[in-house]
Amino acid sequence: MRDLNLKDIESPEFFQKLCEELLAAEYSDFQAIDDTRGDKGCDGLAEGDTLFFQMYYPEQTGDFSSKIKKVKKKIRESLNKL
Repeated sequence: MRDLNLKDIESPEFFQKLCEELLAAEYSDFQAIDDTRGDKGCDGLAEGDTLFFQMYYPEQTGDFSSKIKKVKKKIRESLNKL
């Protein structure tokens, strides 16, 4: 397996699939949530539904500060859905 850098990730879909595979390797009961009809901010569950996972990969534009702001905004919005 070759090394993977964040700059190699070309899409949010690829990033989510990568996260799902890593989480499935770590948690034997990891369940990815089907988001075809909306997942309400929950992308996966594990450990008897006591662990909640959300994956978000912001677009690779702008400076680091603006990316952090986007991620924080996304987290707040997703938590409000719970």
